[in-house]
Amino acid sequence: MAAVGEAPADFEVHSYDISTRFYANREKQVGDAAREMLDSELLEHISFHAPATASTVREQHDPDSIGFAFIDAAHKHPWPVLDLLAMLTCLRPGADVLLHDIHLPQLVEENKVFGAQWLYEGLDVEKESDGDAPLPNIGGIKIPDDKAQLRDQLLALMDAREWEIEPSPEQIQIALA
Repeated sequence: MAAVGEAPADFEVHSYDISTRFYANREKQVGDAAREMLDSELLEHISFHAPATASTVREQHDPDSIGFAFIDAAHKHPWPVLDLLAMLTCLRPGADVLLHDIHLPQLVEENKVFGAQWLYEGLDVEKESDGDAPLPNIGGIKIPDDKAQLRDQLLALMDAREWEIEPSPEQIQIALA
């Protein structure tokens, strides 16, 4: 067993990004921050997949094989819902999923997009956020045993509000496959 603060020797981290370049500095590759900050021993456990999408996760991982996911991607509704739907078969019951930017519209005046917030607030599952923060921006959900019921919730959430962006029919089909 690993000591507190140490990762087990057999852990894997997979990072998926639609872009090969960091959005805030196009001269940087996705993952450069990790490559610069982490030692080679830790980097051996990380795989960077770019370009890739949430549906790539489903292609590369077995059903019920993932115990933790962090979603920080396109923020416009319905993209966060589509991302979670695309990965759902790979997430095992009891998996923790962190959603970033659940209060983005309240925290960043010029970024009034609500996808992550509507997803987090709309789900009827076990969830938590940093209660000590005045306005927490990361929320965690637990994948329930009944993933079919969660899928139904996600499909209902997808159409519960006006879309902030219009994914193509092909993109929607891929996420729902």
